[in-house]
Order: sequence, then structure tokens, then C-alpha cells
Amino acid sequence: MTVVLKIGRNLYEVAFSLVENHPDAMLAGLISKRHNDKQGRQLFVEKDGERFRYCLDYAKGGRISLPITKDVVLADLAYFGFDVNNFRFNCATTGECLIHS
Repeated sequence: MTVVLKIGRNLYEVAFSLVENHPDAMLAGLISKRHNDKQGRQLFVEKDGERFRYCLDYAKGGRISLPITKDVVLADLAYFGFDVNNFRFNCATTGECLIHS
């Protein structure tokens, strides 16, 4: 089963199992309430939809390849309920960074 998220102007179809892997994240609480109350409707979150893909990358594999600043991504991850206190960055000279916990 999936849920459709509208983050800013972007639509994402996300598997419930992915959300369940991060039960303490904000989306898990929102999706669980929305799924029980209004199955089949989109969940809207007023954030940058382009950057949300980095949160999904982290949720899927625990790593993010960053073409934007780490502070921006950390702020988005924190907003969506991920614990960013122990994140480490591995940045190449090209400016691309990998983030992992």
C-alpha cells in the first residue's frame, strides 16, 4: 500500500512500509492518522518539494548525496522528524556530500 504526499508542488507516492521503518519521524504520525481517517486522499505538507527527495533518499538507504548545502538538508530532515544529532558528512572536493548516521 502507498500514500500520496504533496510536498510543496511535488507529488510523491510512498510505500507505507518505508514510513513504518521510521516510526518516530513526523510523516509516520501524519500518515497513520490520515490513513485511518481519510484513506485515498493526498497528504499536503508546506515544505520545499524538490528538497524532500533527499529526506526520502535518507529514509530509503540511510544516505544522501547532497548537491545543496548540508545545513539546508539537516533543517529539512529535522523538520520531518529525523534525529540529525549524530549525522556525519563525507564531502568530496566536487562539493558532493554523503550523509549517514
